[in-house]
Amino acid sequence: MVIAEHCTIEHLGEGCPVQDWKLYGDEVLKQPGQWHFQFQKSKKIVFSRSKTRKLVMVQGEPFYEFECGEPKSLVKKCKTFSNARIPEVPRGVPIKLAKVNYVRSLLILHYGEQWQDDPKLNFYTEVFLQLDLLQSDEGTDEEDILLDLEIIPEDDHEVPVLVKEFGPIDYIDFSPAEPHYFAVTCSVRVQIYNSITKLVSKNLNRFQETAYGGSFRPDGKLLCAGGEESHVKLFDVSSKSLLRVFKGHSSAVHRCFFTLDKTHIASFSDDKTVRVWDIPSEKAISSFSGHTDYVRAGAVSPVSPDIVLSGGYDNHVRMFDTRTNSEVFVVDHGAPVESVLFLPTGGLFLSAGGTEIRVWDALSGGRLREKISHHHKTVTCLALASENKRLMSGSLDRHVKIYDMATFQVVHTLDYPNAVLSLGVSAGDEAVVAGMVDGLVSISRLEDEPRPSKRDRRKASFRYAPNNLQQPSTDLLVAEEVHPLHAKHDYYFRRFQYTKALDSVLLPYVVNKTPHVTVSIMQELIRRNGLRTALASREVKSLCTILRFIIRYIGDNRFTRTLIDVTNVFLDVYEDNIEQSSEVITLLEHLKDILKEEEKLTEQLTSLEGALHLLLSVAAAGNFQAPDSVNT
Repeated sequence: MVIAEHCTIEHLGEGCPVQDWKLYGDEVLKQPGQWHFQFQKSKKIVFSRSKTRKLVMVQGEPFYEFECGEPKSLVKKCKTFSNARIPEVPRGVPIKLAKVNYVRSLLILHYGEQWQDDPKLNFYTEVFLQLDLLQSDEGTDEEDILLDLEIIPEDDHEVPVLVKEFGPIDYIDFSPAEPHYFAVTCSVRVQIYNSITKLVSKNLNRFQETAYGGSFRPDGKLLCAGGEESHVKLFDVSSKSLLRVFKGHSSAVHRCFFTLDKTHIASFSDDKTVRVWDIPSEKAISSFSGHTDYVRAGAVSPVSPDIVLSGGYDNHVRMFDTRTNSEVFVVDHGAPVESVLFLPTGGLFLSAGGTEIRVWDALSGGRLREKISHHHKTVTCLALASENKRLMSGSLDRHVKIYDMATFQVVHTLDYPNAVLSLGVSAGDEAVVAGMVDGLVSISRLEDEPRPSKRDRRKASFRYAPNNLQQPSTDLLVAEEVHPLHAKHDYYFRRFQYTKALDSVLLPYVVNKTPHVTVSIMQELIRRNGLRTALASREVKSLCTILRFIIRYIGDNRFTRTLIDVTNVFLDVYEDNIEQSSEVITLLEHLKDILKEEEKLTEQLTSLEGALHLLLSVAAAGNFQAPDSVNT
């Protein structure tokens, strides 16, 4: 009670949008496989600013002791964090039965075995009741259960195709006749698209100023459109010829529709009037002027050719009857009306404006039946889908919400790259088209063929063979060619990058486990006369790494000759700059002491070797004279 009285409760995904940071990162950042370092092997990550201060540079280091990586940006080309769009997570995200069972176990854990008796958990009780009923049916798999619960496991539509037009997409209308072409009204033309090829089939450009609201006649043969010219124009779709021009409005006409009898057109204008035109005589037979502001929305009754519905920026929706030339009733939507829509029975109609959609009962004089508020910006368009079982609404918040007409609850959400101004759905939901404020048209179609199962794909090569076919074992097995992996130093050697080749073998794991590789690379650099180049222009930290390696392994008789040559080259390169670093001097003095100890050890071993030779020589001479003494 305290929360309800003093706080505002927002539902995640509705009033409070949830942003998908993972998808946002995929849009801006490179994939980990394209990074310039291996993230899993990195012990530390160093971030820094670029010289221009516009990019964040990332440097991955596989060791704590020193840095050998190169700072680079992880952002894709032509992408920045400042202009990236953070998408929102839609409601109705697909779930699996394993997740549902996990939620059931949590409920039992926290509320006990009798959790169904808690009125706060009625939602979960209803969901699990449906699950139990569906699972009791034989032959019902997991996907069928999720579909019956309106939890969509995957989208059956292809990846949307984006088409760029000139100017905002004012209106989209599908032809009721096959092959269900759709008309896109924008700028100074109405373009008719083929929903299969996504290409323009016809172009109606007999407009001098901006065109509005191009809509088909129920048979798909004619099309009418308004515009800034204050006229309503009638076109023949097949020949693209202009048949009629209805003149009488004094301001722009934003919407016009054919009535049920196909012989009249209802138009809705910014001059605050609604007119009904007779097509054969090209004259207005009715005019209604009840609105006090622009009339930007309209609809005709699906069951009567005489009922017209209009919505205006004066916040009102008015119903007119052409038989009596009078207003039937008026309802207050509470915000400027952007779209109105009759339901197929003609007894209910919807109005959209602001962030709300309202459902009205026309048979009871305009009684309010329902308020729907799931958008957080202005709702701009409405459309029916799924054989009139679903309602779709587009909004400036870049979302299209899909509602169940039985409960008016959101069952799915579609995301678009910009504010949605218009929306169209073809018969059978084969195509969904959305028009946006920046001129983009998003076209998505149902996949023509369902994806084959794994079993069907396995049988694809033997589709005409019987099931009991025995394959002969005459297959020839071709051994897979395995390409050897080359080490990094080989890669750098092929590119004559001697400095990087030496750095690659001075890494701690190479020095500790395979020092002979490091020494062999140094020997190869000496052979190529590239050691001087590899040692030159190094920082103090890198010089210390080289000296520590020499100090550690110069006493090993396998490496002594090569490391002495490396030390001589090192001193030749840095003899003028050694005094600038105390740490380098300390290491050189340490190397000097080690060499002195090695020299003393060598002298002692040489003396010992001479003494051993003398003893062995005496022993050999004694063994040689021993037989003569025996004979005497």
